[in-house]
Amino acid sequence: MTRKPNCRKCLKPKSLCKCGRPTVMTKDVLSKLEDAFMFCYTDAEACLYVGISPDTLYEYQKKNPKFAERKTILRLNPNLHAKKELVEGIKGSIDQARWWAKNKMRDEFGEKAIVELQGQVETTDKTSEGISDAVKAFNEHMRIVLIGKKPE
Repeated sequence: MTRKPNCRKCLKPKSLCKCGRPTVMTKDVLSKLEDAFMFCYTDAEACLYVGISPDTLYEYQKKNPKFAERKTILRLNPNLHAKKELVEGIKGSIDQARWWAKNKMRDEFGEKAIVELQGQVETTDKTSEGISDAVKAFNEHMRIVLIGKKPE
């Protein structure tokens, strides 16, 4: 009868060993995952790139919530680069400066639309006098401003 082999780490019999299987989430794997998330890879794409199972990633995130936060932040990286390029492009181009002002500074430079509607609201005999008066006032001053300031 042969003896069962012992664990190589703790040297206990394998039936008593608590070491378990080593994790695949090494520093190298985590570094590759961070690179993948900086390029906006999805979880599945990042796992395929690194060579791990998505379940492994999700289990690691459960145990390390700071990693999940870091993943979210890393995915913003392309946005930061795009903003930087846009702002640097403004320096040499009046068209880009106009685009920035129109789209990013809407309160000051954005386009405003004023829409006026004309018509009458009809009342029936069953309408109470208070509501009827309000409808008449509305018909006299009917002007709806959807976007922008009401002209004076």
